[in-house]
Amino acid sequence: MTIHQLKTIDVYYAAVGDGGKQVEIRKNDRTPGFSDGDLLVLCEVEAESRRITGRRSYYHITNVIGDKTKGIVRGYVALSIEPASVSEHKPGH
Repeated sequence: MTIHQLKTIDVYYAAVGDGGKQVEIRKNDRTPGFSDGDLLVLCEVEAESRRITGRRSYYHITNVIGDKTKGIVRGYVALSIEPASVSEHKPGH
C-alpha cells in the first residue's frame, strides 16, 4: 500500500468530507502510481490564499479508472474513495 498526500481546495475538501464527492480526478504523475487499496491523505488548502489549513482526512482508494477509459483525459485518473480510519495507519496497527 502506498500513501499519497494531496492538496485539496477547501470547497472540494468539504464536499469529500460531507460524503457528497466520492471520486477524485487527479493527474497520474506519481511514482508509484495510484492503485486500489492505497491510502489517500487529503490536505485542505484555502482557495484564495493557497494556504494549507492543517486539516487532513484519510481515504482508501477503492478503484482507479485510467485514461484508457473513454471520458478520462490522457494523463489523468478517476479515483473512487471511501473514508479510512486514522488509527488503521498508525505504526503498530
